[in-house]
Amino acid sequence: KDFTPLGLVAGTPILIVARKDFPAANLKEFVAKLMDPAAKVKQAHAGVGSVSFTTCSLFNSLAGATPTRVTYRGTGPALNDLAAGIVDAYFGDPATLGLIRSGKARAMAVTSPERWPVLPDTPAIAEAVKGYEAENWYGLAAPAGTPKPIVDRLYAAISKVLAEPDVKKKYDESGLTPALLPPAEYVAFLQRDSVTWGDVVRKGNIKIDE
Repeated sequence: KDFTPLGLVAGTPILIVARKDFPAANLKEFVAKLMDPAAKVKQAHAGVGSVSFTTCSLFNSLAGATPTRVTYRGTGPALNDLAAGIVDAYFGDPATLGLIRSGKARAMAVTSPERWPVLPDTPAIAEAVKGYEAENWYGLAAPAGTPKPIVDRLYAAISKVLAEPDVKKKYDESGLTPALLPPAEYVAFLQRDSVTWGDVVRKGNIKIDE
């Protein structure tokens, strides 16, 4: 209520990664390990309420997974321990690409509904866990009550900028995908997203002070 949505501008999948020597040859075996209590898989996340946390919570719910969840204060410490083999799996943003490209971690899946062009050989998690879809996204907003003519003008400027080749190049380098949605569609998107993650929070009895 404090903002006037201007539009969605970018999206990116969450990367599901495993330590480099994790005993799973493919996504199917990886999911089976997380579903097996005897495997005692250590699943790291970047902190309660983070995108990393909510996406792995949704995965655990849909897959019936039972890993040991390990909470970190941010992406950096979680990735350091993943690279060191202290934890087994992590759900992270494109910052995780560095570990994958250096061979310090393995990409097991992406959370987008289809495979991601940046990692074309990495399957979408929905190929093993039906109905799973989650993406990180970025949008722009103005203060509440911003007049519509100004909103329209700002959206037109955003659209123009996103069409520029240099911007597209920067997006590609950052692992982002242009995902332009006008204000009204962006509002509907926010409402759908709120329902999805609200359900995850309620079903998991998640509290921010955990």
